[in-house]
Amino acid sequence: MLSPRVAHRVSPFVLPSATSSAILATVITAALYFGRSIFVPLALAVLLSFVLSPLVVWLRKLRLPRVLAVGLVVAGLVAAFVGLGIAMARQVTELAADIPRYESTLRQKLKSLRTGVTQTEIVDRATSTLKELGKEFDQPARPVPAPKPAAAPSPDVTRPIPVEVHSPPERPLDTYQRIVSALLAPLTTTAIVLILIVFILLQREDIRDRVIRLVGPRDIERTTTALNDAAFRLSRLFLAQAAINSGFGAVIAAGLWMIGVPSPLLWGIVAALMRFIPYVGAILAAIFPVLLAAAVDPGWAMVGWT
Repeated sequence: MLSPRVAHRVSPFVLPSATSSAILATVITAALYFGRSIFVPLALAVLLSFVLSPLVVWLRKLRLPRVLAVGLVVAGLVAAFVGLGIAMARQVTELAADIPRYESTLRQKLKSLRTGVTQTEIVDRATSTLKELGKEFDQPARPVPAPKPAAAPSPDVTRPIPVEVHSPPERPLDTYQRIVSALLAPLTTTAIVLILIVFILLQREDIRDRVIRLVGPRDIERTTTALNDAAFRLSRLFLAQAAINSGFGAVIAAGLWMIGVPSPLLWGIVAALMRFIPYVGAILAAIFPVLLAAAVDPGWAMVGWT
């Protein structure tokens, strides 16, 4: 227990420290939020450069110039992403065309889930319905009132004119403009990431030397060794993670193909990408294949296998 005098001496120093920490956290959060268009491509470029750095080093050992080695690695990365994008687009198109066929199966399953009613409740409902019908038959018939003659329309009342609103036909230029505006943001981010990757891979040693000057100018040898070791370990970690996730996606795609779930390649790619999210990525990737299996199979066996 602190005495009141000691507590009185400590409290004025605790409050400014907590306040400054809160202000610093707010400033950092605001800077990350408003600068996300710069920080997100930079973070992606740094992570991908760690993954691609061992490939550049391996090509350099084959006596290739640095520019050529970096160009080949980046070209391979672009080709891989373009291939994955084309494969996913084809799978999504096929899936969208087949979805109407699965509507009846999904309706039947939803209907079977809703009709989880016991036999006693069904009998009680039928009995009450028959009682209501019996009461209706016991009541005397009521005289049907004669229809009133329709009033003649007044000549002064004007009949409303129906109005239909037709939008003008969409021009091909409007369609292209909408598609380009939707693709402009991801294409810009991709271009920035590629430029940063090329810069980091080409100037890797120069960036390391600049970091050494900022961090440890007193002991350059130890700092250089530590940075090289850290870069090697991170590169090996990210490369192994990418390889494991690719194998995970391949196994998922092959398993779904054997089960009979439509678009297995799409769900394999989604599973490989979602596995980069720790803990919950693989679970989230399983939601859509399970729902699709429920819509395809009239029974529940495919859902269980999925």
